[in-house]
Amino acid sequence: MKRIIKTPIDRIALCLSAVCCLTVAEPAWSWNPSKYFQQLNADGISQELQQYDFYELADLCSNAPPLEAVEACSLAVQRQHCHESISIDREENCIILLDNLGAVLEQLGQYQDALTVLNYAAAIRPDDANIWYNLGVVFVELQQYEQAIEAFEEAARLDPSDTQARKQADLLRDLLR
Repeated sequence: MKRIIKTPIDRIALCLSAVCCLTVAEPAWSWNPSKYFQQLNADGISQELQQYDFYELADLCSNAPPLEAVEACSLAVQRQHCHESISIDREENCIILLDNLGAVLEQLGQYQDALTVLNYAAAIRPDDANIWYNLGVVFVELQQYEQAIEAFEEAARLDPSDTQARKQADLLRDLLR
């Protein structure tokens, strides 16, 4: 018998429990979200979201409230197979989805989960300033200020026009003195 997840809280709990698998994973696959997305099967996603195509899910991932966004991001990542070897034609979509998923998890207070997803995204695309900025935000929430400074500095190095990243790094450096 299939378990039906009825409430948004139940669905988000399933999504987050799947992400938690990453944070206690063996190091060999802790950077690989395959286990997360294998754990998150279609039973955990609302019927309404399952009807959406990839682009609708990607839009929700960016614009929906956090509880709905984490589901949409997770399903879009799964459909795009971002947890598998990423081909060039899928890389851009996957990076955006993983970055958004990390940001949504941070908004939900799931900092370790956000860190895992964002680290995976940074491993795929180390030259993406937005990923590094979001990593900085997560490191601040985890009170890992030295790592936050490094992440903000990397974001500023990759995108010199990002004055916010530079300001965050400088502010943290001043606070640590």
